[in-house]
Amino acid sequence: MKKLILISLAILLLQLKPFAQNHLAQQTDSLSLNKAIDLALKNNKNITLANQEIEKSKSVLTEVRSTLYPSLFGTSHYLYSPENGYDPVITNGGEYGLQLSANYILFDGGIRSALIKKANVNIEGKNLSFEQIKAQIRFLVRVVYYEIIAARNELTIQRKGVTELSEYLRLLERLKAGGAATESDVLKATVDLNNIISSLESAKQKVEKLKFDMNNLLGRKIDKPLEIYEEASADTSAQLNSEINRLIDLEVVQNEARASSYDINIAKGERLPKLSITGDAGLLGVKPNNMKHDAGYSLFLSFSVPIFTWGGISGRIEQAEITQKQAQTRVDLTDRALQTQKLSILSEIELAKRNMVNYKSSIKTAQENYLSAEARFKGGSGTNLDVLDAHRLIIQAELNYNNSVLQYQTARAGLLRLYGM
Repeated sequence: MKKLILISLAILLLQLKPFAQNHLAQQTDSLSLNKAIDLALKNNKNITLANQEIEKSKSVLTEVRSTLYPSLFGTSHYLYSPENGYDPVITNGGEYGLQLSANYILFDGGIRSALIKKANVNIEGKNLSFEQIKAQIRFLVRVVYYEIIAARNELTIQRKGVTELSEYLRLLERLKAGGAATESDVLKATVDLNNIISSLESAKQKVEKLKFDMNNLLGRKIDKPLEIYEEASADTSAQLNSEINRLIDLEVVQNEARASSYDINIAKGERLPKLSITGDAGLLGVKPNNMKHDAGYSLFLSFSVPIFTWGGISGRIEQAEITQKQAQTRVDLTDRALQTQKLSILSEIELAKRNMVNYKSSIKTAQENYLSAEARFKGGSGTNLDVLDAHRLIIQAELNYNNSVLQYQTARAGLLRLYGM
């Protein structure tokens, strides 16, 4: 009897603990799935990094575009040469200059144009990567959210199991006092009750760990109190339909293949002539000033063409062409992998749907079986083991249904991730 009292007290404390936790509800954030996704997209540091990558790619475009225009430089110098220094024929008495210099590339074999096009494609790529990262964050938030819901449901199932077994244990104590049950029956039921209490504690710990994961995704303090709640339409941020064909991961590798194609043009441009002009204007004179005037200007036209480079240019062209072929191969491989993954997820969704129907039916059957086993035991035609087995079947059927719901929700989240949603 003392054992039963201690177990009852433990159960009472477990049931009172949620009420104590609710006392701190004002200090606990309560989040829906949509609000959690919004917070993650706002606070997650991976979003910050992705935005910085976009800005960096834009600065690269600014840099390569600058080569389309003349470069202007202000230069000055002063050279002092004493009488006992260099021969005056070379240096006179010294030299000074204050000039504005300009340099402009008239023709470079299309290299600048290819660099600009590649920079634009890279910006598109960084934007696609940004969308890819957002899709990954949404996916992780959804998965953790649904895992918290599932763990919380498991907690409810285990609590109900503790309550049911406790009531049954009290029945056994009464039957034992009347001689209708044995000490062995009581001990077996006590072992089952202790086992389910341990499962209850494990479920509670699982919920807390998942909340830490959620806070990490949301960019919050890891141990900050958090509660989530389910809505009638839990995920309004994304609706699946049969017309969606976009696969964000495929778009990313397709963009990489496009960018690599410009490297071929850049390498081939090295074979073509280069023509540039340099000019300066300002003051340039010597000491002592025996010149007609110090102010003036000059122009310098430069032309170069590669004649022999020991295969250097050909090697760079070949490397660029191989890289482009590899990029296209990655596109094909990624497409096949994503199509396979998509079909696998759709199959998993259908399986989860069937499992939900089957397990829901099993719960009803298991409940009827438990009531029947308990009635037979009370009537003397059944055994204690029949009752305990029947109770385990109820718990397992409810857990199976809960897991199938999680399987469906996780698979659906994976499909949304593929679509970049």
